[in-house]
Amino acid sequence: MRVVLRHRARKSTLHALRFAERLRKRNSEFAPSYRETLESIGDELAIMARDQCSSEGERRALLAGLMSAMQRMYRSDPQLAQRVTRRLAPRVLAARPVQSDGVSCLKAAI
Repeated sequence: MRVVLRHRARKSTLHALRFAERLRKRNSEFAPSYRETLESIGDELAIMARDQCSSEGERRALLAGLMSAMQRMYRSDPQLAQRVTRRLAPRVLAARPVQSDGVSCLKAAI
């Protein structure tokens, strides 16, 4: 199961990063910032952790998939993958997406 979760996390992360890059290259008004892209990836992985993982080992497999995807996309900056993974790790390991927090939803509505 861990291999499957790692693959899903990697695939999901790569898809999100590539989609955001395509929008940015086209100068689309809907293109998310890098920060928004990483926040949405963190939320998606936290939701996967909440819904599909029954142990910390499985949640760590999601982080391994995130690290793998970041290393593939940003080969020129090997430290970037580690920094992003460390930043998103607490949210994924706790299986708590930001949107599930009532305060965040209130801030977004205002």
